[in-house]
Amino acid sequence: MARKKKNELPSGNIRIQVYDYTDDNGKKHYKSFTGSTKSEAQALATEWKNHRRELKEALSLSTACAKYIEMKASVLSPYTVTGYQTALHRIQKHPVGKIDLKVLKNIDLQRFVSDLSPKISPKSIRNTMGLISAALGVFLPKFDLNVTLPAKTKPSLYTPSAYDVQVLLDHCKTQELKLAILFAAVGTMRRGEACAVTFADVDYKNRIVNVNKTMVKIGNTSEWIVRQPKTYDSYRRVRLPQYIIDMIKGLDQSRETVLGLTPDQVYDRFSVALKHSGLTPFRYHDLRHYAASKMHADGIPDRYIEAIGGWKPGSTVLKRVYENVIDAEMEKIEEAFAEKNQFCV
Repeated sequence: MARKKKNELPSGNIRIQVYDYTDDNGKKHYKSFTGSTKSEAQALATEWKNHRRELKEALSLSTACAKYIEMKASVLSPYTVTGYQTALHRIQKHPVGKIDLKVLKNIDLQRFVSDLSPKISPKSIRNTMGLISAALGVFLPKFDLNVTLPAKTKPSLYTPSAYDVQVLLDHCKTQELKLAILFAAVGTMRRGEACAVTFADVDYKNRIVNVNKTMVKIGNTSEWIVRQPKTYDSYRRVRLPQYIIDMIKGLDQSRETVLGLTPDQVYDRFSVALKHSGLTPFRYHDLRHYAASKMHADGIPDRYIEAIGGWKPGSTVLKRVYENVIDAEMEKIEEAFAEKNQFCV
């Protein structure tokens, strides 16, 4: 009978153990590596030691991301938390989520990005990697994240015109929906901001609405709450024309909010009205594009547009997205230019 080698398993493979870490109770933990020969097992152990990190416990990438969301949930906006939870779900479904941080490599993350690229937008991939970067910054601060992300794509946005807004209003069945549209197209409000406006926020004499909160959904639930705006610049006072103030006065003022609707309800009713109108499809948020683009076309300085719409000074968002020139306005400019350039031929 052949003599059994040291560390030989019943299968004939060789297993060696390498010290990993000592926990808070003083217990030592080891990692096991198995190969057909001692040299093969030793090579696996050496590779692991070359890539391991100093962590007191085993921590997979998905667990690290989940822990990060949990520890930051109370200080992040519900919108951000919801986005992180969606990203976490992607990480958990992919093999990269099971990799221990001690041996995680950039090639693993690059493979993850490459696998996601055909399935979701570049923006969604960047948001997902944003969560990974934040989690690694907390649990593995020395990790040098170096991954190539897909190129950004320019969003194809349609900026509605005054004609579009009027046609849409003509297809609204309730005053609440009309106000929701006007709050965005004239009052530059975001959907959550419009839904959070209360009657106490309205200064009827000066025709001003104080935008000082927003309605957001809690995680992936169906529950909506009202909380402070996401940024300081979102706090603002919006002056509205008298006819909109009169519409507010005519509503049932016993309810908590002016619209009496959640953002989801506004979206659903807006979508129905838009479909019946026969207009080129656009988003509720594009009504803010109309407001900003109209102000820009009217020659209002950017700083005033930023203040009215709740953007940070020098906002790149405003410059890249909200300064879209309305098609109808562009046609007028082109026609005026063509008429001024008449030559004898």
